[in-house]
Amino acid sequence: MRFARTAVPPGLPVLCRYWTGAGKCVRRRSPAGLINIISIIILYSVLHNHSVSAQSLRVLEASAQYDPIPDSRFFEDPSGALQFAEIRNMPDEQFQAPQRGMLNFGYSSSAFWVKFKIQKNPGNNEPLLLEINNPTLDRVDLFYETEPGTLHKFAGDIFPFSQREIKNRNLVFVLNPDSSTTEVYLRFRSEGAMFVDMSIGSWEQFYEKDHMEQYVLGLYYGILLLILFLNVFIYLFVKDKNYLIYILYVFFYGIFQLSLNGIAYQYFWPNSPRIANYVTPVFSGVCIMLATVFARRFLLSAVYTPFMDKLMQGVLLAASVMIAISPFVPYHITSRFAGALGISFAVTVLLSATIVFTKGYRPARFFLIAWGVFLTTVIAFALFMDGVIPNMFMMKFMMQIGSALHMVLISMGLADRMYQMKKETDAAQLLALEEHINLARLKGEMNIRLEREVKIKTSDLESAMSELKRREMMVHKELDLAHDIQKGLMPGEFVEMERFRFASRHRYLTKVGGDFYDYYAMGRQKCGLLLADVSGHGIPAALVTSVAKICFLNATTRTTHPSKIFTMVNKEILRSVSALAYLTAFFFTLDDRNNVVYSAAAHQNPMVYRKKENRLDFWDADGFLLGCMEDVPVPYLDRYDKVAPGDRILMYTDGVVQSRNGENEEYGMERLKTSFLKSIGLSVQEARDYLFEDLDRFLDGQGADDDVTVFLIEIKDDAKKSNSKDKTAGRAADALI
Repeated sequence: MRFARTAVPPGLPVLCRYWTGAGKCVRRRSPAGLINIISIIILYSVLHNHSVSAQSLRVLEASAQYDPIPDSRFFEDPSGALQFAEIRNMPDEQFQAPQRGMLNFGYSSSAFWVKFKIQKNPGNNEPLLLEINNPTLDRVDLFYETEPGTLHKFAGDIFPFSQREIKNRNLVFVLNPDSSTTEVYLRFRSEGAMFVDMSIGSWEQFYEKDHMEQYVLGLYYGILLLILFLNVFIYLFVKDKNYLIYILYVFFYGIFQLSLNGIAYQYFWPNSPRIANYVTPVFSGVCIMLATVFARRFLLSAVYTPFMDKLMQGVLLAASVMIAISPFVPYHITSRFAGALGISFAVTVLLSATIVFTKGYRPARFFLIAWGVFLTTVIAFALFMDGVIPNMFMMKFMMQIGSALHMVLISMGLADRMYQMKKETDAAQLLALEEHINLARLKGEMNIRLEREVKIKTSDLESAMSELKRREMMVHKELDLAHDIQKGLMPGEFVEMERFRFASRHRYLTKVGGDFYDYYAMGRQKCGLLLADVSGHGIPAALVTSVAKICFLNATTRTTHPSKIFTMVNKEILRSVSALAYLTAFFFTLDDRNNVVYSAAAHQNPMVYRKKENRLDFWDADGFLLGCMEDVPVPYLDRYDKVAPGDRILMYTDGVVQSRNGENEEYGMERLKTSFLKSIGLSVQEARDYLFEDLDRFLDGQGADDDVTVFLIEIKDDAKKSNSKDKTAGRAADALI
């Protein structure tokens, strides 16, 4: 096979096309060309954007593949509207020669036409294969003349994979030119970076080259899988989230590389060109996001360099935005955004790692070396693309070599970090053990000392407790005695008199209290009944009740008017009790004609049930507290009434109506009124018991907050001599409820 080559003028300056803010393709001279190529590779290879997957070796022997780029010429069509016939008729002067055997058009909306000539040996009918080693190009059109006419073929990642002439991850065309010299035209147009690497050869040469590339890529992805599974295994044991984040980073970086190499399009989504176009920026953003999260956690940037940590948070936010908008924004915008974001990430992470390492954080050295090695391979690949480094087979896979070394070094960094953490943990545990031993020794000494002191204190405490128990028993005995004495000072719980009978009951908070009741004979025709409530509880209130009882007894021998009795008692208590002690009371007299004279000293108004009228009344009387002041602001006044046989008078202390249950609900006057009316049909004693039982049901086990006393008087009925039930009166009273 023989190929015709055109000469390349010596000393031709390096030309590198790159995208500018105006969206045009401009030229720069070396060394700026080298810097621009490095920037492009960092954008699309290192920092998760487009990278060139392969570049053929140029071999001039007839048995090897042929690189037509040095012998080619190219033309830029800014409008992208020129047709093949127009391009074919253009003079050669309008075409430009590639620089140093490279065709790198960068980012551009233009269409680029490339032409070169080939000539087959006479008698050789074996077809040739033209391989374009950039699977991310959107569309490539092939034109050349044959005897029947112009042959047009096309391929690219905007077409389903099934339409490709040769099912390969790269774009491969079958060439079958005539024996004469044939001029081949290629039209390139793509939203991504357009770096063109081509080779022409036989089927056998194509398969040998493809086999070697597949072997290298298989080795590369095998290393990634090995790193992935190794770190998964370690994570299952150590449960360190850094390993989990790194596992996700390696996984998505591998998928990202598969999409760049065209393998993902070939096997994962061969009939979805749209997915093939948009997964690259999405996976690029995911990789940047995971790498940023991993860098922040691995370097402890929030601790060592808060400012750089905030910058990395900004990169993280930008990556999240890019992932979200990639499916909805044109590819050329997201790919450029990914490139700029990748550079920002690289600069931020390298600066952060350097700062953290200089501050003495040892694990940062592996992180710094890993990214340093990766960037070194990027620079080497950029020099190879610029023609500075000779064209060697392994140079095409420099990016894979660099990323594999990068992953291995990061794994070593994680392992070193775990080792350092274990070392620090062991040291802390050893120190804690020593402190524990010292603490145990001190504890033993303290225990011996404390035991001696405890024995002494225990002996003293037992003596004191014994004395306290003895005194407590004495107090209880004295309280029991006081209870019996106070109980003996009041009438029994049921008393039967000539004209009336009464039943009473009291319940104190303690064994003694401040509620007391009594009745007084005031001549042959009249008697008096009293219910009083001393402020406070317990022994102090009980002492005041004793004084008050004597005062009332003395007063009732001197007058039969309740108001005057209160006046006398008030003065006597003020004279006899120096401490502040006051009481409320209700006193009424009853003569043989059932006439009533009553007076109150700030006490609860008694309820009066009138049997004949079936009516419930209240004895309402004003009056001031007893024992508070001598000149009371509200005078004690006598009120008059008349009761009839069968009537009942209920006197009670405020402890009844003010009792509260567990829900903080007050018993209240209405409940007492209802309970009183329900008890009318019962005997006096049964009615008294019913009132207490109703109060206990309301409290439901909750103790009352005050002393409770009920004093129930019934005027005897001539028709009902005994203390028995009166069902008729009970039914009548129920109507009042």
